[in-house]
Amino acid sequence: MKFLVVGAGSIGARHLKNLLKLGVRKIEVCEPDAKTRRKLENGFPVPVHRRLSSALRAKPDVALIATPTHRHMPTAMACAKAGCHLFIEKPLSHSLTGLDQLGRLIRSKRLICLVGCNMRFHPGLALLKRNLEKQKVGRIWGARIEFGYYLPFWRPGRNFRKTYSAKSAQGGGVILDCIHEIDYARWMFGSAVHASGSASRGSVLGLDVEEDVDLRLETAGGIRIGIHLDYLQKAYRRNCVVYGSKGVLVWDWHRPGLRWHRNGRSQWAQLNPAQRFKTNDMYVAEMKHFLRCLCEKEKPSQDFRQGLKVLRLALAFKKNLKSEKPFRVRRGS
Repeated sequence: MKFLVVGAGSIGARHLKNLLKLGVRKIEVCEPDAKTRRKLENGFPVPVHRRLSSALRAKPDVALIATPTHRHMPTAMACAKAGCHLFIEKPLSHSLTGLDQLGRLIRSKRLICLVGCNMRFHPGLALLKRNLEKQKVGRIWGARIEFGYYLPFWRPGRNFRKTYSAKSAQGGGVILDCIHEIDYARWMFGSAVHASGSASRGSVLGLDVEEDVDLRLETAGGIRIGIHLDYLQKAYRRNCVVYGSKGVLVWDWHRPGLRWHRNGRSQWAQLNPAQRFKTNDMYVAEMKHFLRCLCEKEKPSQDFRQGLKVLRLALAFKKNLKSEKPFRVRRGS
């Protein structure tokens, strides 16, 4: 099985390294940027193409799409037409344009498609999900989810204003960039029926995209979820607090395992405090999962249809930020 990595920036290069680490040898790369291509040619034992058309003539079986968000759809369409199974980095796209056509193509050609959301493979979040399923907090009443990190710190050595994160037309803004939190809220608690959101009025960073937002969801089961996302915190923050009839569970990026407060106890308990984690571990786990989807017919953790629902919800938030009015969520989102 031959793999094609399209886009060899930081995430594409990470996937390339991990595929090689996992023993995949038939890999080619498509990268339009000359400087990045030179680095690849000097650092990796793989053929590197400048144009996608050239790369597809090599007849890959699988395409990993790690281009900037606004290039996901045209790239995915070309690869799907060539018969490639697809791994598409989150978010699926920056708009809904062309997605119905791509979905039909995936179904008609019976292609496997995984939308990459690596946070689903974080061991702490996986532990949180298992404990919620065990009803450690009883009936879930609500959750508070947070992500924040200063955008100029994201990509050292690059002008953050020139990255797609800072450009509305390329799918920038904290809602799509940090769609992980919206995704795992649905993964943990189910589809939303009502939602609303608000954004900071001014721009600290001088961008034309949202950089500080608060989103609110309510599920059909009455679970109320608050999600805070920002590009502004100079100390990396990522956490989730879930509370219910029997207690509270807390996951924090910076601490192993979970903290658990049970009704009637005065002290917090630690669940799996010896848990060890390195950032690349979740990307390796994600790629192992994708390989099992390809070779062992494991069901994708987030297929095209699910990725589309998450994108629809994220885009609805972006659309409604200006009015700040609650909106009814499209069924299933």
